[in-house]
Amino acid sequence: MFVIAGGAAVWLGGDFFFKLHQYFLLSSSAPAKVSNWSVHEKNGKFTVEAGYHFEIPNRSIEGRYAFPKPVYPNPHLANDLVERWEDRSWEIWYNPKNSYQVSLQKAFPTKKVFQFGLSLAILIYFGFLKIYVKRVHDAEGESGKSPE
Repeated sequence: MFVIAGGAAVWLGGDFFFKLHQYFLLSSSAPAKVSNWSVHEKNGKFTVEAGYHFEIPNRSIEGRYAFPKPVYPNPHLANDLVERWEDRSWEIWYNPKNSYQVSLQKAFPTKKVFQFGLSLAILIYFGFLKIYVKRVHDAEGESGKSPE
């Protein structure tokens, strides 16, 4: 069980640190013009996609961004979101070393922090449990010996 908990902790830790690295790479921001909104179906769920345009010194960049969240069960809810988001002013986050690595939603990976923390807590629990059982087993083995 300790090996399984350790494997899960390593996997979730790697996932968390990868997301954290991506979060910190997007260290610069610029005002963006967001237009050409559309709703796409993927595996029976509906997501929003939009075109963006922003300018940084010596460069003008445009592209399309697929919002990973929120995901909706029907297109009407996604279209309602588009209507609310169209009037918003947008700020785009980008990597200054690779200005094509962008995001319109920069969010700290809070869920990944909790998953990793919980997996570490479970790993530590099983580690202490292993030590405790070994000590109890060793103590019973010593007290169960018959004197010669």
